[in-house]
Amino acid sequence: NWLKKTVLKKVSTWKESGWAYIADCIEMQPVGPKESAFLIEMTKAFVEAGCKAFAFAEGKSVLLKVQAQKNTERSHTGVIEGHFETVDEALAWLKDEIHI
Repeated sequence: NWLKKTVLKKVSTWKESGWAYIADCIEMQPVGPKESAFLIEMTKAFVEAGCKAFAFAEGKSVLLKVQAQKNTERSHTGVIEGHFETVDEALAWLKDEIHI
């Protein structure tokens, strides 16, 4: 809840121009249903606030990638997402491919 509120407060002036969110999940463990529900709601709120893309840095974890993809799919937002081993790769993708 803190994360969602903090991000939404910081990006409020970028709604028209768009922005992107990088989730650094490299040291994260897979989450349960309760956490997944929160992440789905957070995705919806971020897209409504102008988020144009999500970039996930997941290290080499296939499970985190699948879980992130499912959460984004369940948000029914159609937001663009990318999955990467590192934050640097995520930043490069947002800059070079998404132009944010």
